[in-house]
Amino acid sequence: MINKRDLIELKKRGIKFAILSDFGWNLNLTPNEVLRFISDPEKFYADRCGMSLRDYRTWKEFARNPQCTGTTKKGERCNNGAHPFDPWNPQIVIKGIDDRCLLHKEKVSTK
Repeated sequence: MINKRDLIELKKRGIKFAILSDFGWNLNLTPNEVLRFISDPEKFYADRCGMSLRDYRTWKEFARNPQCTGTTKKGERCNNGAHPFDPWNPQIVIKGIDDRCLLHKEKVSTK
């Protein structure tokens, strides 16, 4: 298993540590971050995004398929693209607001 001392030595020799996320983010890592990433990649990403693990997982699931969860007049799921949604900007996905297209977003009460 890799350890911090080895990572620090590699860094001293000019090795840079970076990861490419599922969403195309290129993140440079310190030796400590490498160890945290290896230990729990999802927790690492959540922490790096300033989100709870639960919120990160919700966002990640939605980011893979950002479709409206509203219901059509026929009672079927809308499936239009959620708008606006930026997969480069992790955010807490508020059900009923962020997961809706423009048509269904307008129908959500914000009382």
